Amino acid sequence: MDPFVAFKYLHVVSMFFAVALAVSGEIVVRRVAQSGDVRAIRTTVEKVKPLSGPIATGLFLAGLVFGIIAALTGQIDLLRP
Repeated sequence: MDPFVAFKYLHVVSMFFAVALAVSGEIVVRRVAQSGDVRAIRTTVEKVKPLSGPIATGLFLAGLVFGIIAALTGQIDLLRP
């Protein structure tokens, strides 16, 4: 497989999952917050924090790195306007 295609695939997949984790955590917390149950809200926020925080950030950074590597292996000039 061509390295450009492989890194482009990794870039797209990691960015997709990063956005999915970041957005889905917010949606779940909002839905639980509508219930008004304080205990459920606290439990949900504790469970969602690691997913929408460090894991999503790590996937965003990985996607950034994979995108730059894909551009360089695809002979794309990064400084060209």
